[in-house]
Amino acid sequence: FRRVLFRSGQTLQVTGLTITGSRFSLVSPGTSFSIPANGQQDVVLRFSPTAGGSQTGSLAIASNDPNRPTLNVQLVGFGGSLPQTALTSGTGQSGTVPGAATASSCQLDLTQYTIQVPANASQLRVAVTGNQDIDLYVRFGQRVTGLSPNWTADFVSDSPNSNESVTITSNSSPGLQAGTYFIGVTNCDTPTANYTVTATVTAGNATVAAA
Repeated sequence: FRRVLFRSGQTLQVTGLTITGSRFSLVSPGTSFSIPANGQQDVVLRFSPTAGGSQTGSLAIASNDPNRPTLNVQLVGFGGSLPQTALTSGTGQSGTVPGAATASSCQLDLTQYTIQVPANASQLRVAVTGNQDIDLYVRFGQRVTGLSPNWTADFVSDSPNSNESVTITSNSSPGLQAGTYFIGVTNCDTPTANYTVTATVTAGNATVAAA
């Protein structure tokens, strides 16, 4: 699923949709359509994996846009269960996330991270540092989901910087809960981003560290 947004005073004529990557196919609409001024059009794609793991492709959108007659969008699918990595409190975990399709969008890393928060915890702090603009999303009980820029998460840190952090306590909204928190990292630049994510749980006045 991709959404084409068009911010202009004229109608956009899309003249072709070309997909590379044999596991991706077009569901709707057809390969040519019009988007009214300041309108949008959902493009629905099907991903049909034949093996496990990450698989990539691309979608080329040809139109009458004089500034960008062809827009290339990166496609990423994953066969099997989506990957996740359990974090140890206070210990950093490195990762990479592919570049965004355009400078105005963000790419969510398929690998998400989990941290267990015990019942006696007073604070959870999640921090990520990268080599370019990345954003941080934290959600209780389930994975971060959605499409750029409308990710579904409980907590967000999305400044135009390479360092982001979220601190959750009982006074936060929603307040800190015992259970599993999921952590997602997005890349808001076109090159591949490298990052390190660290989640630190504080129980009472003591920080929970690796044994």
